[in-house]
Amino acid sequence: MASVNAIEICRAIQANPSLRTLNVSGINISDDGAAAISDILKCNCSLQELDLGLNNITSKGAQAISKAMEVNRALRKLSLSGNKIFDDGATAINDCLKCNCSIQELDLGCNKITSIGAMKISEAIKVNTILQKLAK
Repeated sequence: MASVNAIEICRAIQANPSLRTLNVSGINISDDGAAAISDILKCNCSLQELDLGLNNITSKGAQAISKAMEVNRALRKLSLSGNKIFDDGATAINDCLKCNCSIQELDLGCNKITSIGAMKISEAIKVNTILQKLAK
């Protein structure tokens, strides 16, 4: 069940089609909340910046967000910093970055991504010509 915070955030995103920037860092939405936000992102065409840092999101939540990034063409800046994302989450992000044509800035700092996950991300950087800034 998605957290109450995430449900309210999803309602706000749906109610405000002109919303461009959303910072919801540190409100503990966890994986269920990330999945709920992911569902909204799949059909949202206005949100350009999203900060999901410090939310106890694991690789499972990163995989959900990655699925949304595969189809969302509006999001330009995404922060998943300070979460609990491991190498399998980095692999999902790698897969979506290979086909995403909108993300220009991605912050994955202070997660649990090792050199193996970093190598996966580097594969996407080789083919993604849109990404301008990557923080790890």
